[in-house]
Amino acid sequence: MAKDMFLLFLIQVEIGYLYDFVGITMGASMTNNPLVNFSGVLGYSRCYIGTAIAFDTQVGQLLKCDGGLNFKVPFLRAALQLKEKGGTLSASCYTKPLRDAAFAAEVTHRFADKLTTIQLGSQYEINEALMIKGRVSTDGDIGALLQLQFFNAVYLTFGGEINVKDVNSARMGIACALKYEIPHIASGKIKLPISIGEIGGGKGWCVTK
Repeated sequence: MAKDMFLLFLIQVEIGYLYDFVGITMGASMTNNPLVNFSGVLGYSRCYIGTAIAFDTQVGQLLKCDGGLNFKVPFLRAALQLKEKGGTLSASCYTKPLRDAAFAAEVTHRFADKLTTIQLGSQYEINEALMIKGRVSTDGDIGALLQLQFFNAVYLTFGGEINVKDVNSARMGIACALKYEIPHIASGKIKLPISIGEIGGGKGWCVTK
């Protein structure tokens, strides 16, 4: 597996440019029919706009064309995103009014089927090593997870979800992640996130903080 990852790294080239208020990244696979990627961000710490584009030169098809606007203040984070090549529009917000609790909401509209979905979520840190999360949406999905932290490096997560419209859709899963920081002379620290497993029903959740 390590050999395959190394070979993949050799046939991928990427270049980036970063200035005070602008960031641009372009990449392409070094093959006869390369997959070309482009992403850019314009703005500053509290408000910025960005886009991400992917194009397959083999079939001449645009695989991805997303855009977004983000706004952040000390008590609130909000985002407006146009995804799926303009087929889906979503607006979300996140706030943490209490030190141990946070709340989030997202509204998604799909233009093709004219379907609008609202999702609400929350998280609560019982202590430094234990966190619980829950979410519910108007399409019937309900999910929850429990995250345990050991030695400030190992994250063990138990999660599950079910759609109340289909009892047979219930799923459960477990995930383990290792997050370790190695001191480095030049940059101070290097973070090595290593994830193992997948949460069946962990849609929308982050394993590590």
